Amino acid sequence: MDFITPIILGILGSMHSMGMCGPDGVALRLKKQNLLPKIAVPVLFHSGRVISYSILGIFFGMLGRGLRLAGLQQWATILLGSAMLVSVLYPVIFREQISISGLFSGFSARLNFRMKRLSVNRTGFSLFRIGLLNGLLPCGLVFLAIAGAISSGNVWTGSLFMVCFGIATIPLLLVATRNHSFGQTISLKTRRLVPFLVLMLGLLFIFRGMSLGIPFVSPSIEQLAPKVMIEKGRCC
Repeated sequence: MDFITPIILGILGSMHSMGMCGPDGVALRLKKQNLLPKIAVPVLFHSGRVISYSILGIFFGMLGRGLRLAGLQQWATILLGSAMLVSVLYPVIFREQISISGLFSGFSARLNFRMKRLSVNRTGFSLFRIGLLNGLLPCGLVFLAIAGAISSGNVWTGSLFMVCFGIATIPLLLVATRNHSFGQTISLKTRRLVPFLVLMLGLLFIFRGMSLGIPFVSPSIEQLAPKVMIEKGRCC
Protein backbone atom coordinates (compact mmCIF):
# COMPACT_ATOMS: atom_id res chain seq x y z
CA MET A 1 0.00 0.00 0.00
CA ASP A 2 1.11 3.57 -0.71
CA PHE A 3 1.42 5.15 2.75
CA ILE A 4 2.60 8.51 1.43
CA THR A 5 -0.73 9.56 -0.11
CA PRO A 6 -2.91 9.17 3.02
CA ILE A 7 -0.25 10.79 5.19
CA ILE A 8 -0.01 13.82 2.87
CA LEU A 9 -3.80 14.03 2.75
CA GLY A 10 -3.95 13.83 6.53
CA ILE A 11 -1.35 16.54 7.07
CA LEU A 12 -2.99 18.88 4.57
CA GLY A 13 -6.41 18.02 5.96
CA SER A 14 -5.33 18.95 9.47
CA MET A 15 -3.71 22.17 8.21
CA HIS A 16 -6.92 23.03 6.40
CA SER A 17 -9.02 22.32 9.50
CA MET A 18 -6.79 23.80 12.20
CA GLY A 19 -8.77 27.01 12.40
CA MET A 20 -12.07 25.13 12.70
CA CYS A 21 -11.14 22.14 14.86
CA GLY A 22 -8.89 24.04 17.21
CA PRO A 23 -11.68 25.60 19.30
CA ASP A 24 -13.42 22.25 19.68
CA GLY A 25 -10.24 20.70 20.98
CA VAL A 26 -9.72 23.51 23.46
CA ALA A 27 -13.31 23.21 24.67
CA LEU A 28 -12.92 19.50 25.42
CA ARG A 29 -12.12 18.98 29.09
CA LEU A 30 -12.74 16.11 31.44
CA LYS A 31 -15.04 16.88 34.34
CA LYS A 32 -12.54 15.30 36.75
CA GLN A 33 -9.16 17.00 36.51
CA ASN A 34 -7.15 14.35 38.40
CA LEU A 35 -6.68 11.87 35.53
CA LEU A 36 -3.97 13.59 33.58
CA PRO A 37 -6.43 15.43 31.29
CA LYS A 38 -3.67 16.81 29.10
CA ILE A 39 -3.01 13.24 27.97
CA ALA A 40 -6.46 11.69 28.36
CA VAL A 41 -8.37 14.30 26.35
CA PRO A 42 -6.47 14.00 23.04
CA VAL A 43 -6.12 10.22 23.37
CA LEU A 44 -9.86 9.70 23.86
CA PHE A 45 -10.93 12.27 21.27
CA HIS A 46 -8.53 11.31 18.49
CA SER A 47 -8.94 7.58 19.13
CA GLY A 48 -12.63 8.03 18.38
CA ARG A 49 -11.83 9.93 15.18
CA VAL A 50 -9.39 7.31 13.91
CA ILE A 51 -11.83 4.48 14.66
CA SER A 52 -14.52 6.27 12.64
CA TYR A 53 -12.08 6.70 9.75
CA SER A 54 -11.16 3.00 9.92
CA ILE A 55 -14.85 2.00 9.75
CA LEU A 56 -15.32 4.28 6.74
CA GLY A 57 -12.26 2.65 5.17
CA ILE A 58 -13.74 -0.82 5.67
CA PHE A 59 -17.06 0.19 4.12
CA PHE A 60 -15.61 1.99 1.10
CA GLY A 61 -12.82 -0.56 0.72
CA MET A 62 -15.57 -3.16 0.47
CA LEU A 63 -17.25 -1.04 -2.19
CA GLY A 64 -13.95 -0.82 -4.08
CA ARG A 65 -13.50 -4.58 -3.80
CA GLY A 66 -16.97 -5.11 -5.26
CA LEU A 67 -16.14 -2.82 -8.17
CA ARG A 68 -12.85 -4.62 -8.65
CA LEU A 69 -14.42 -8.08 -8.76
CA ALA A 70 -17.05 -6.77 -11.16
CA GLY A 71 -14.30 -5.52 -13.46
CA LEU A 72 -15.34 -1.89 -12.94
CA GLN A 73 -12.42 -0.66 -10.84
CA GLN A 74 -10.69 1.04 -13.77
CA TRP A 75 -13.81 2.96 -14.78
CA ALA A 76 -14.59 3.84 -11.15
CA THR A 77 -11.05 5.15 -10.65
CA ILE A 78 -11.24 7.25 -13.82
CA LEU A 79 -14.65 8.57 -12.76
CA LEU A 80 -13.36 9.55 -9.30
CA GLY A 81 -10.38 11.32 -10.87
CA SER A 82 -12.62 13.15 -13.34
CA ALA A 83 -14.89 14.28 -10.49
CA MET A 84 -11.84 15.73 -8.72
CA LEU A 85 -10.84 17.66 -11.83
CA VAL A 86 -14.37 19.01 -12.26
CA SER A 87 -14.50 20.16 -8.62
CA VAL A 88 -11.37 22.26 -9.25
CA LEU A 89 -11.92 23.48 -12.82
CA TYR A 90 -15.65 24.20 -12.65
CA PRO A 91 -15.29 27.14 -10.19
CA VAL A 92 -12.47 28.59 -12.32
CA ILE A 93 -14.37 28.35 -15.61
CA PHE A 94 -17.87 29.23 -14.46
CA ARG A 95 -17.02 31.39 -11.44
CA GLU A 96 -19.29 29.28 -9.28
CA GLN A 97 -18.23 27.27 -6.28
CA ILE A 98 -18.88 23.55 -5.84
CA SER A 99 -19.40 22.61 -2.21
CA ILE A 100 -19.76 18.87 -1.77
CA SER A 101 -19.82 19.40 1.98
CA GLY A 102 -22.82 21.68 1.48
CA LEU A 103 -24.81 18.68 0.26
CA PHE A 104 -24.40 17.21 3.72
CA SER A 105 -25.12 20.40 5.67
CA GLY A 106 -28.14 18.86 7.40
CA PHE A 107 -26.12 15.80 8.39
CA SER A 108 -23.28 18.02 9.66
CA ALA A 109 -25.71 20.12 11.68
CA ARG A 110 -27.10 17.02 13.40
CA LEU A 111 -23.62 15.75 14.21
CA ASN A 112 -22.57 19.13 15.63
CA PHE A 113 -25.73 19.27 17.74
CA ARG A 114 -25.04 15.84 19.22
CA MET A 115 -21.40 16.72 19.90
CA LYS A 116 -22.46 19.84 21.78
CA ARG A 117 -24.85 17.79 23.89
CA LEU A 118 -22.15 15.25 24.67
CA SER A 119 -19.65 17.99 25.62
CA VAL A 120 -21.93 18.98 28.53
CA ASN A 121 -21.13 15.72 30.38
CA ARG A 122 -17.37 16.01 29.93
CA THR A 123 -16.67 12.40 30.83
CA GLY A 124 -14.10 10.15 29.23
CA PHE A 125 -16.74 8.17 27.37
CA SER A 126 -18.43 11.33 26.08
CA LEU A 127 -15.08 12.60 24.76
CA PHE A 128 -14.57 9.31 22.94
CA ARG A 129 -18.06 9.52 21.43
CA ILE A 130 -17.43 13.11 20.36
CA GLY A 131 -14.35 11.86 18.53
CA LEU A 132 -16.39 9.14 16.83
CA LEU A 133 -18.92 11.71 15.60
CA ASN A 134 -16.20 14.19 14.60
CA GLY A 135 -14.67 11.56 12.33
CA LEU A 136 -17.94 11.40 10.41
CA LEU A 137 -18.08 15.13 9.64
CA PRO A 138 -18.08 15.74 5.84
CA CYS A 139 -14.89 17.38 4.62
CA GLY A 140 -13.32 17.77 1.18
CA LEU A 141 -10.07 16.05 2.11
CA VAL A 142 -11.92 13.27 3.90
CA PHE A 143 -13.76 12.67 0.62
CA LEU A 144 -10.38 12.41 -1.13
CA ALA A 145 -9.23 9.86 1.46
CA ILE A 146 -12.45 7.90 0.91
CA ALA A 147 -11.75 7.97 -2.84
CA GLY A 148 -8.35 6.48 -2.06
CA ALA A 149 -9.99 3.73 0.01
CA ILE A 150 -12.32 2.90 -2.89
CA SER A 151 -9.43 2.90 -5.33
CA SER A 152 -7.52 0.43 -3.15
CA GLY A 153 -10.03 -2.27 -4.12
CA ASN A 154 -9.47 -4.07 -0.82
CA VAL A 155 -11.33 -3.98 2.51
CA TRP A 156 -8.36 -3.97 4.85
CA THR A 157 -6.16 -1.84 2.63
CA GLY A 158 -8.97 0.71 2.46
CA SER A 159 -9.27 0.67 6.24
CA LEU A 160 -5.51 1.04 6.69
CA PHE A 161 -5.53 3.92 4.19
CA MET A 162 -8.10 5.78 6.30
CA VAL A 163 -6.30 4.96 9.56
CA CYS A 164 -3.06 6.45 8.19
CA PHE A 165 -5.02 9.50 7.10
CA GLY A 166 -6.55 9.91 10.56
CA ILE A 167 -3.27 9.47 12.43
CA ALA A 168 -1.57 12.01 10.16
CA THR A 169 -4.16 14.64 11.13
CA ILE A 170 -3.42 14.40 14.85
CA PRO A 171 -0.09 16.30 15.37
CA LEU A 172 -1.14 19.62 13.84
CA LEU A 173 -4.60 19.48 15.42
CA LEU A 174 -2.88 19.07 18.79
CA VAL A 175 -0.90 22.21 18.02
CA ALA A 176 -4.13 24.03 17.12
CA THR A 177 -5.66 23.18 20.49
CA ARG A 178 -2.69 24.89 22.17
CA ASN A 179 -2.46 27.90 19.90
CA HIS A 180 -5.71 28.67 18.07
CA SER A 181 -4.46 31.87 16.40
CA PHE A 182 -1.56 29.92 14.87
CA GLY A 183 -4.02 27.30 13.67
CA GLN A 184 -6.20 29.91 11.97
CA THR A 185 -3.19 31.41 10.18
CA ILE A 186 -2.03 28.02 8.87
CA SER A 187 -5.58 27.11 7.86
CA LEU A 188 -6.03 30.26 5.76
CA LYS A 189 -2.71 29.79 3.97
CA THR A 190 -3.28 26.10 3.29
CA ARG A 191 -6.66 26.55 1.62
CA ARG A 192 -4.88 27.85 -1.48
CA LEU A 193 -2.92 24.61 -1.77
CA VAL A 194 -5.90 22.27 -1.56
CA PRO A 195 -7.17 22.82 -5.16
CA PHE A 196 -3.70 22.00 -6.55
CA LEU A 197 -3.57 18.83 -4.46
CA VAL A 198 -7.02 17.80 -5.69
CA LEU A 199 -5.95 18.49 -9.29
CA MET A 200 -2.82 16.33 -8.97
CA LEU A 201 -4.69 13.48 -7.29
CA GLY A 202 -7.41 13.65 -9.92
CA LEU A 203 -4.85 13.25 -12.71
CA LEU A 204 -3.16 10.44 -10.79
CA PHE A 205 -6.47 8.60 -10.41
CA ILE A 206 -7.19 8.95 -14.14
CA PHE A 207 -3.72 7.69 -15.11
CA ARG A 208 -4.09 4.80 -12.68
CA GLY A 209 -7.43 3.82 -14.14
CA MET A 210 -6.04 3.91 -17.67
CA SER A 211 -3.53 1.14 -16.81
CA LEU A 212 -0.73 2.48 -18.99
CA GLY A 213 1.84 0.10 -17.52
CA ILE A 214 3.78 2.86 -15.73
CA PRO A 215 5.06 1.54 -12.37
CA PHE A 216 3.41 3.15 -9.30
CA VAL A 217 1.66 5.80 -11.42
CA SER A 218 -0.41 3.70 -13.82
CA PRO A 219 -0.04 -0.05 -13.18
CA SER A 220 -1.10 -2.49 -15.88
CA ILE A 221 -4.45 -4.25 -15.71
CA GLU A 222 -2.72 -7.48 -14.63
CA GLN A 223 -1.38 -5.73 -11.54
CA LEU A 224 -4.76 -4.22 -10.69
CA ALA A 225 -6.86 -7.36 -11.23
CA PRO A 226 -7.38 -9.88 -8.39
CA LYS A 227 -5.09 -12.91 -8.54
CA VAL A 228 -8.09 -15.22 -8.54
CA MET A 229 -9.44 -13.59 -11.67
CA ILE A 230 -6.04 -13.81 -13.39
CA GLU A 231 -5.75 -17.50 -12.55
CA LYS A 232 -9.26 -18.15 -13.91
CA GLY A 233 -8.37 -16.26 -17.04
CA ARG A 234 -5.34 -18.46 -17.57
CA CYS A 235 -7.32 -21.60 -17.01
CA CYS A 236 -9.99 -20.72 -19.55
